[in-house]
Amino acid sequence: MAAMAAVVAAVAAAVAASASGASGNLGVSKGSGTISTFAGRGVESSCTPVTNVEAIVDDSGSMSGTDRNRLRVAALDLFVSKPQNANKTLGAVEFGSQADSLFAPEPIGRNAASMKSILNTKIKADNGATNYNDAFSLAKTDNANAKARIFLTDGGHNVGIYANGHQNGPPTYVIGLTIGPATPGDADASRLQQIADETGGKYYPEQDASTLQATVNEISATLDCQQAPLRVVDTFTSQGQARSHSIAILKGIRTVELTSTWSDPTNKFALTGLRIGRGKVLGRRIAGATYLVVRITNPPRGTLRFKVTASRLVTGTASVITQIARNRSGSGAGASTTAQLRTFVDRIESALRRSAVQRRNLSAALKAGFNCSISSSAAAQRIARVAADRKRILVQLGGFQAPTQQADIVLRLLKRVLRESITADQHYRDGFLAVGNTGCPLPANANFKLAARSDARATAAKQHFVAAFNPLARRFHRRTWSAGKI
Repeated sequence: MAAMAAVVAAVAAAVAASASGASGNLGVSKGSGTISTFAGRGVESSCTPVTNVEAIVDDSGSMSGTDRNRLRVAALDLFVSKPQNANKTLGAVEFGSQADSLFAPEPIGRNAASMKSILNTKIKADNGATNYNDAFSLAKTDNANAKARIFLTDGGHNVGIYANGHQNGPPTYVIGLTIGPATPGDADASRLQQIADETGGKYYPEQDASTLQATVNEISATLDCQQAPLRVVDTFTSQGQARSHSIAILKGIRTVELTSTWSDPTNKFALTGLRIGRGKVLGRRIAGATYLVVRITNPPRGTLRFKVTASRLVTGTASVITQIARNRSGSGAGASTTAQLRTFVDRIESALRRSAVQRRNLSAALKAGFNCSISSSAAAQRIARVAADRKRILVQLGGFQAPTQQADIVLRLLKRVLRESITADQHYRDGFLAVGNTGCPLPANANFKLAARSDARATAAKQHFVAAFNPLARRFHRRTWSAGKI
């Protein structure tokens, strides 16, 4: 019994351990507003732009409160308006209690006006509950050839049991409107993270009216094989106010795109005073009720200066997000390898986040089982679910490509961690099933002893893994991990 108590204590201590973090600042932009690097993944310079996209838009009744100004319509309007998206194919469905087609997949360019009109007419927050099953089923039927999906929702699936319709689908970029990050206590957020992870997409939690358009714009950049744009956030309190900014334009930049978005259509903002050196810069301008885009082609090398100006301010105060995308030509095999390695690190990070959730679930199940606060059969069921999800993560790792020898070592070590952890899970499960309904303290058995040995091997593997992975994480300013968090 002492051995079992030691195992439980070790698991609890490991889960309580904190992972250290790392952050980075590109240090290339200046101005009077707040500059940040958007927390998006890098993209491979050798990647293939996505040319067929399906939008899946929540139009349930709750959207009347969470998206009062229908910024989800404005965000897709912005996506359709982007010149670089003109040759893409776009399809769209809306969903609530059931799903309905908005428009079949068709080239954006010649159909842009029709797409915008349909989005504006049909998306009205008038579709009842939130049915993910119908949403993914119809999206698959309408656009079986989609290479990416944008899935936007403000609530969890609440019509029957979720059927995992996202599985075997294309990368899905999930926008959680007023939904937070995945945590053990938030099943809705965890499901959205799962949808992104299992399709190779990304989850954007904690979105609101002020960020929704900018997030879709960042997804658009990712689909077009561009780096995530920088962000400038300005707050205005009076009409006529202007905020000045500058950003370096280096050799090899082919296009610069400034995209400003705001949440209330009664306000209006402008991008003015664009200069590089002493010369004025002209660019193609595209405007909507809550966005403005300026696209500059072949800019000269130098410092681009511009102002964000409040042309009309009705609401008294307003925030504007301006995203700055600087797109280069190809930089050779070295840059390609670096980009591939960055993408690899982000995919490993996604797997680690899921593993960390299951680590916490395992600790809770072991503690409750050994303390007899739940039945042994209930503890076994919980542990079985942990093992099942770890198996899914292991299967997904089989599809990862390691671009360097160091990455290959990291991948093999993480697979070993999961295999040892799954073996320990299975022994714990069998140990609880073997004790049946006996009272506390639980009697020792061979399975618990085997579980402890597998746990020790898993811990050793985790220590080797973090030693190999953390230098890569630091290189790309990603989170670093401790063995006790995986």
